[in-house]
Amino acid sequence: MKPDEYLEKNKLLQKEFADMLGKSKVYVHRLIKGAIPTKEDMELIVRVTNGEIQPNDFYDLPEFLNTPNTG
Repeated sequence: MKPDEYLEKNKLLQKEFADMLGKSKVYVHRLIKGAIPTKEDMELIVRVTNGEIQPNDFYDLPEFLNTPNTG
């Protein structure tokens, strides 16, 4: 789930999500616009969102890449 989808689903403002992360509203805005978080911030985002936002959500990978290899 992308950060903007998470905010909408949980009825959160950017500022509220920023507070949850201990980051600025500007930082959250950048994430929504496509910035890729650092490894440390990625781990924080996954933890704070209980896994609803995953690292691959920041990359527009096709859905088929998330399926196991049966080859």
